[in-house]
Amino acid sequence: VEKSSDPAIFVEVGCWKGKSSAYMAVDIANSGKNIQFYCVDTWAGSKEHIFAENEVDRLWTIFNTNMLTSRQFYSAIRMESITASYLFKAESIDFVYIDASHEYEDVLADLNAYYPLLSDKGIIFGDDYSSWSGVRKAVDEFRDKNNLILGGNSNHWVLKR
Repeated sequence: VEKSSDPAIFVEVGCWKGKSSAYMAVDIANSGKNIQFYCVDTWAGSKEHIFAENEVDRLWTIFNTNMLTSRQFYSAIRMESITASYLFKAESIDFVYIDASHEYEDVLADLNAYYPLLSDKGIIFGDDYSSWSGVRKAVDEFRDKNNLILGGNSNHWVLKR
């Protein structure tokens, strides 16, 4: 948030219960910058989560409760991440945080969908690099295919345009 231009578009793909979303929204609010922040998720869990229908509704409720105090600083997009990517123009997003499914195919699909949407100085990053082999494999493959430099620390990855 501190280094972003004004105006800017931020997207979080995979918001779960809203912990990182809430932190981001508060930082945006405190910055006074014109940052449009979109939280993209189905709130149905990914493949490693299997929920009964009432649990899905409960997850959505938890997210909304956690985001209540910052509701004017974000927009929730409740749909599959790839479908949501079509809502954005090419090279329009300044910051994408990917933390949805941890499966190789899903992470690679998110990278392929959102990377072309980054502005010329855009950043795409995520976590779970050291904890999920699917995340690591997808990020490494995407980095190599696109001749990018991987930054971050042991569990967080960063790719810059």
